[in-house]
Amino acid sequence: MHADVCRWGRPGVEPTVAVWGNSFARMWVPALGLAADPHRVAGVSLLLSRCPPLLGVSVPDSPGCAAFNKEALAFIEAHPALKTVLIGGNWTSFTHDLPALGDTIAALTQRGRRVVVILPPPAALYDVPRSLALAALHHEPAPPLQSEAAARAALAGTTAILSDLHKTQTFETIDPFMALCDGDTCAVAREGHALYADQDHVTRFGSTLFPSLFDPLFAP
Repeated sequence: MHADVCRWGRPGVEPTVAVWGNSFARMWVPALGLAADPHRVAGVSLLLSRCPPLLGVSVPDSPGCAAFNKEALAFIEAHPALKTVLIGGNWTSFTHDLPALGDTIAALTQRGRRVVVILPPPAALYDVPRSLALAALHHEPAPPLQSEAAARAALAGTTAILSDLHKTQTFETIDPFMALCDGDTCAVAREGHALYADQDHVTRFGSTLFPSLFDPLFAP
């Protein structure tokens, strides 16, 4: 398979969870590993940059994406112990193609898999590390935080499509807003560390703060 494939979670046990997607799935692997270990569960990642897990969709910026997604599905089918599949992507960048997510979900459920879709995190208003560093350098206040209401409004198109898909497909969702927002604003830093590597990718540090977000994947 022409992609990043790695194992995470509890050593010495057969993987039962797969995470499939692009960098918006990859960024959560540190949290997944931390969440899986106490449950004595392991998983595997099927990841390709710039390639959302949308079966049959070609992505100009990611040559071979359609072929990779076909291979990823075949890999999952060939490993029946992989009972749960977490799929993640930058859905807001693929709104016009997002109905194809229904094809991916259907293909997995038809193969007896439990499907969980992770939503994108709230997008920041600026490049977080750069903006925070410049503010500190010039002894200026940090830039304002994004309001949760505005961040959710920016995802309205995505959530509407997912709501429609729920009418015909069976899947669960995980919402990073639950970890990053407090009902008023959405955090971009904690303990002096940026939670984002840019405007919308969570850092490794940020990911490791929120393993409980993924407990529903592993709870008996």
